[in-house]
Amino acid sequence: MGGGAVSTINSPSIRLHDPNTGALAEPMVRAQDDTIEGALDCAHQLHRKRVWSKKEPHERAAVLEQIASVLEARSALIGQIAAERTGVVIGQTQRFAGLVPKIFQAAATLARDGSCSLVPGPHGPVEIRRLPLGPALCISPWNAPTVIA
Repeated sequence: MGGGAVSTINSPSIRLHDPNTGALAEPMVRAQDDTIEGALDCAHQLHRKRVWSKKEPHERAAVLEQIASVLEARSALIGQIAAERTGVVIGQTQRFAGLVPKIFQAAATLARDGSCSLVPGPHGPVEIRRLPLGPALCISPWNAPTVIA
């Protein structure tokens, strides 16, 4: 976070088994409360610098497409790690990991083609603008975080 590593808390009482091999997996880990607050603060500081919102829609789309490309190349590894860390069968985690680049690609398409659109409204056309408004915090389930993260 902010260019450095962060610590986690082990939950030794919660031990997962790899459903693919039956082997005992690493203990479940979670972020410390101050780490969560720090991540949100870091995101808020970055947003205030307007690095992302100053970019033109086509520039944001290019960045999102590049992220999608990197994630697609690593989706098998992401699926493997997710299976090991969550206890979910690898076939399912591979499907989730395969969705991640598609989500970034869809966001790129919206940034490029759909950042502003008109839709009919009861009193005339309504303009919809998709703008970066600030950081968001999401709590994801421990057993299926890949697509949400």
